[in-house]
Amino acid sequence: MVATIPVSSINHRIDRQGAWIISLYRRTGVSVESYVEMARGVAVRCEVDRLNEQASLAFGSSESFVLSLDRDALEQLVSLGSRAIVELDVEGEPLTVM
Repeated sequence: MVATIPVSSINHRIDRQGAWIISLYRRTGVSVESYVEMARGVAVRCEVDRLNEQASLAFGSSESFVLSLDRDALEQLVSLGSRAIVELDVEGEPLTVM
């Protein structure tokens, strides 16, 4: 059995190259489009839109993953990342959930 979903009901957007990006899950303002694991040495780039107070963080030589954040979300991400770095330097339980 194959389920058919009307295109109008699919949460999607079009990227800069005209490709469809389909969200797999949307909940409370967070749209998860993929799982990303980043190896050492991967190319990274940042694009800042001062007018709209938004930053796009691009990962991979061909921008395989792009994270677009407004100022508040970027501050949250940086804060969480900073806490994670501190936790990596602390001895204790093998897993810490923040």
